[in-house]
Amino acid sequence: MVDCIGRFFDNSKSRHSYSDRILEVGVNNALCQINVDSQKFMERNGNYSTIKNTESCTF
Repeated sequence: MVDCIGRFFDNSKSRHSYSDRILEVGVNNALCQINVDSQKFMERNGNYSTIKNTESCTF
């Protein structure tokens, strides 16, 4: 999820965690700053074939 000032956030551990602003650090770096539950992501059909991750951060 993305908040109104352009940060990714998650709701793991019963509280929100926020990344730095996506436009300041880039998508990959911002994603690496939050927790992503890859199983839930896939269950929500979040894996779009048009998105290609060319950097090293994995979920």
